Amino acid sequence: VLEDYSLRGSPDEWAQQVVKASRKYGALVVAEVNQGGALVRSVVNHVDPLVKVHDVSARVGKALRAEPLQLAAQRGRVALVGECGELVEQMTSWVPGVDKKSPDRVDALVHACTPFLVPTKKLPLGGGGLSVQSPEKRRIALVRAGVGGRGMRLPRASAARGLFGS
Repeated sequence: VLEDYSLRGSPDEWAQQVVKASRKYGALVVAEVNQGGALVRSVVNHVDPLVKVHDVSARVGKALRAEPLQLAAQRGRVALVGECGELVEQMTSWVPGVDKKSPDRVDALVHACTPFLVPTKKLPLGGGGLSVQSPEKRRIALVRAGVGGRGMRLPRASAARGLFGS
């Protein structure tokens, strides 16, 4: 992750920022369509019709969506480069189920990185085999692998640590 281009602004302001980042890095734009539908694609393509926009839909909660990225980060497969102060603040302070404020920067990070980590037929970017599973399926898989067992718990965010640790 090279930069955090998040901002609060008008659709034209954020579309300009998205296009700037896309041009700078030659990057595909990944946009969540649950709340805005075709708005992101429309506004971004109004600024630059050549920018490719890939739509994603959130089907599970933020904490569960973030788990593959959290695991990849713990394994050293994802790193932040450059200045990402507010993103880092959210990553280390947001506690799922406790904090009321939605972690918008973390959610954008998760949507941007997931196609590279979780294989998908829609966007074949060489996903790394990580997948989102329910807590019960994770526990069963760990027990079968000899890692879990009675009293074994997977690492979880606590009130003192955010989703990605501190």
